[in-house]
Amino acid sequence: MIDIHNHIIPGIDDGADSLEQALVMLELAQADGIRKLVCTPHMHPGRFDNNSSTIRPGFANLQQQARAAGLSIQLAMAAEVRFSDEMMFQLRRDEIPMIGQWEGFRCLLLEMPHQRIPVGMEQMLDWLHKREIRAVVTIQH
Repeated sequence: MIDIHNHIIPGIDDGADSLEQALVMLELAQADGIRKLVCTPHMHPGRFDNNSSTIRPGFANLQQQARAAGLSIQLAMAAEVRFSDEMMFQLRRDEIPMIGQWEGFRCLLLEMPHQRIPVGMEQMLDWLHKREIRAVVTIQH
């Protein structure tokens, strides 16, 4: 099993508060049969100002500590990106880590505003498609 949406990198969003907590979460995931976990902290301008360069150090440390703790779960780095105008600029600057590839397209984990589908969503999806990017939309509950 592969987990493609979680907030396990400690201290960079509303997920794990500490490295110890993150390692416990990894142990639980591994015990539940997850063999690969794609770490997806929030990228939400003004709230969680993350990008590839701010995510990478915490991810690398988590990966190193997981190995040192003897965990076999495979980790990868990506992000859950909030729909915004800034997202287009971040994509152009290659600041958004993708969750993977599918049918020749890079895959972007996209978070929508909680109350509504934003105006311009169809145009944004077209814009992404032209750049060979597929959106995988997260559901808030």
